[in-house]
Amino acid sequence: MFNYAPFLLAGLVRWRLVDPTALVIGADPLADDLLAIIQKTEHDLKARRGANTNFQRRRSKFLPILQDLKSELAGEGSNPDLLLDIYGASGT
Repeated sequence: MFNYAPFLLAGLVRWRLVDPTALVIGADPLADDLLAIIQKTEHDLKARRGANTNFQRRRSKFLPILQDLKSELAGEGSNPDLLLDIYGASGT
């Protein structure tokens, strides 16, 4: 479901070992597109006001992950456990 896209993106950022400007906002047009997608996703998640506690719990786990992904795209990522966080968020 939803966790696959962030997991894939976080894994793709590892391509920077080969190309340091890969998926960096302002240096790679794809990163700019991905940033816009993440921002739209954040807006959508924040705008939903469902009473479903499972959704609220998952949203509270995914919003920080999306923030970490935006930091990665900005070249300022500092969460070495991002892939593990995404995996953990998908289990609930």
